Order: sequence, then C-alpha cells, then structure tokens
Amino acid sequence: MVNTKFNQMIILILVLVFSCERDTNPLKAIPQPSMSDLNKIILQQIDYDSLLVKNAEELKLEDKSVHRIIFGEKTSTAFVIKETILPRYSNVDGKFQLNFEFRTAVAPTVLKYKFTIRFELENSAFIDVDTIHTMINYPYESSRIFYLWDDFLKPSIPDIQDFDVTDSNLFYHPYGPLGLYEYNFPSGINVSLMLYVGGDYISADSIFVTADVEHDAINRFNLQADSVDLMVDLTAYVNYIMGVEIYKEHIYVLSDNNELLKFDLDGNLIETIPYQKWTYSLAIHNDIVYSLEGAEISRFDLATESFLEGKKVPSGDTETIKIHNNRLYFSDYDRRYIGVMQLSDIQ
Repeated sequence: MVNTKFNQMIILILVLVFSCERDTNPLKAIPQPSMSDLNKIILQQIDYDSLLVKNAEELKLEDKSVHRIIFGEKTSTAFVIKETILPRYSNVDGKFQLNFEFRTAVAPTVLKYKFTIRFELENSAFIDVDTIHTMINYPYESSRIFYLWDDFLKPSIPDIQDFDVTDSNLFYHPYGPLGLYEYNFPSGINVSLMLYVGGDYISADSIFVTADVEHDAINRFNLQADSVDLMVDLTAYVNYIMGVEIYKEHIYVLSDNNELLKFDLDGNLIETIPYQKWTYSLAIHNDIVYSLEGAEISRFDLATESFLEGKKVPSGDTETIKIHNNRLYFSDYDRRYIGVMQLSDIQ
C-alpha cells in the first residue's frame, strides 16, 4: 500500500514538472526587418514631374512583419502623409517578398525631391527610409546636372537667358540688359565681357562669342582681342532673332520668318535656307540643326533641307540647348540648373 501511494506521488510530480516545462516555453519571436532590408527600393522618374517608387525584387523578409506602408514628406516639425497602403506579400524561396508601389507628383520647381517611406511594424513601431531623388532622368537616363545656377551666378544675376560651353568656359547671358559673361571652370572666376541693352541668344567657340542684340542685330566678342570686333544689323532679314550658332566658320541665325540665315565671319549673308517651323534656340552638329519646338527638340538636316523626327525635350521647362563634344547641354528654367546628356540619345 505504501509503495502504491509512493509510486502515484512520483507520477504526479513528473506530470507537474512536464506540464510546467511545456507551458513556460517562450513564444517564437517574429524577426524584425532591418534598415538594410527595407532600403531595397527602386526609383524611376516616369515623367518630368512624376516619380514611381516601388520595392526591389530583393526585398524579402523572414516574416510578414510589416503591417502598413506610408509614403510622406518630412518638414522641420512634422511627417506629412501623402498615401497609405497595405503591403502585399509573395512567398519566394521560403521568404516573404514585400510588394508595394507609390506614384507621386513632384512640383516642377523641385530638383532634389526628399521623401520618406515609413514601414509600420507591431506595437506602433516603425522604420523610416529617408530618400532623395534628383528629378533629371526623364526621358533620358544619361541626363546629369552639369552646373546649378547658384554655383556660378552672382547674387545680382537671378536668371539665365542663354548659355554656351567650351572646354574650359561657360558663357552666359542673363535676362534683361545685363550683357555677356564668362565663367572659367578651373579658376571659378566670373567676369563681364560686354554690356548691351538686351537680347536672347549667344553662341561661342574657342575664339568668338556672338550675341543677339535687341533681337535684330548681332555683336561678336573676340576673346583673343578682348573686344567687340563685329556688329551686324539684321533688320533687313529678321523681325526677331530666334537663335544664333557659330558652326564651321560661319554664323547661323534662326529668324522668325521661317528662314535659317548663313553668314560668313565678316557678317556677309551667303545663304538663306527655308525653315518651315517656328522654333527657338539653336545648335548644329554634323550638319543637323537642333532647336526647341515646345515639348520637342526639332531636328533639321542641312544636306537635304528637310526635317527629321522630333525628340522629347530633356527637362520639363527646357530654356535652351547647346552641343559640345558629343554632349547635349540644356537649361531648365524651373529647376535652375544646366544639365548634360549624351547627344546619341536623340540622334
């Protein structure tokens, strides 16, 4: 009898011990994603003022730990929510691929767009991925910032009307009666070359800079002589100059009369080329004339005197275009920069 009670007591103790061990096992912790996990995102500019933000295929988690995704912008005092979505998960290779997509409009004056993707976890925890995207890669992936206006403009000069580029210098004409300026890349020195009442366009090569003066004349500045060496009155040919270009030892002037005028370096008219489009700004490369026509770059073949297929402008508010060393340079008035891209993208 004693042995029976003793055996029953041992069994009871064993059951209690087993029950306690089983009940006190800790719950399996849900793995939390890291910043490096959640930073695997793709940014794609899909229009001049629109950005697509989505997950990369490599964004895979150990568990469905993200419950909500918020797209927003941070100010100095707050996080401003623009859109909120629930995540979609796909089972890939034993992990959970986190899928999301945001499309957001960006103000046309914003060059560097700052935004935040907030990944909300359990217990009100969250991880913020702060990102900056430069709005310059639509429609051409090769587009890059060449210079910000503020990098070379004097405080007294707010805006650029036209510019041109050589190997070592940037020449530019501001809006209004402020004349012609030269910015030297190596030294960073900014100097005034000549003053004139007004005009829109300039063109430069290694020796000369030609400027449209009051829309119906051109002055040429000789860089070697450091003086104006040519002044040509064009009132007999144009009402308004729409572009100027120095090309193959000639001066080309785009007129508002549907003509492309070709002058020698002494200012003598040697050819009038029919040009049946109203365009502005002017650049010539390999006998192809490039100019701006609203949202397109117009292309005109000098050999056949015919227009080729137009191409999209490289920025939302393209002000002017130039060509140097097989690169297309352009200015964006809204975002205040000079950009550069491969000319082959539009050839």
